[in-house]
Amino acid sequence: MPDRLTISRAAPPAPPALLGSAVACTPAAGSLVEVLRQAAAECPAALYLDLLDEKGQPHERSFRAVWHGAERWARWLRARPVPRGARIALLLPTGDDFVGAFFGAQLAGAIPVPLPFPLGLGNPEKLIAALAGIVASARPDLLIAPPHLAGAA
Repeated sequence: MPDRLTISRAAPPAPPALLGSAVACTPAAGSLVEVLRQAAAECPAALYLDLLDEKGQPHERSFRAVWHGAERWARWLRARPVPRGARIALLLPTGDDFVGAFFGAQLAGAIPVPLPFPLGLGNPEKLIAALAGIVASARPDLLIAPPHLAGAA
């Protein structure tokens, strides 16, 4: 595994950022997807995300795992087909599907629009009304949500 993750571009390099895996990262790419692609190629097994599930249990994700998830979601979106520049609303809990859809939308040439996921706190009617307002403002071309919430937004 390399000591440094560098992505060559004409832009001047940014100062190194220390990741959870203690791999120095100098992002000089034009997008997050380019940084992820390069990291998955240069240090695929390095820890990228440590997600907690509903029970508070950690689930570590490497650069390679996140990249593969993004590729799967990008293939799914391209099969719809989703046009380049389409806005994709993501009403998903923080986890593998959200991360994969977020990067996959960008990889497919779309624009991810993350929405706050309802956690069952507070007044559900107010939350649904707020989500409807956000969705109306964002005017997404596609909404990705669990089946029980797809009609709410």
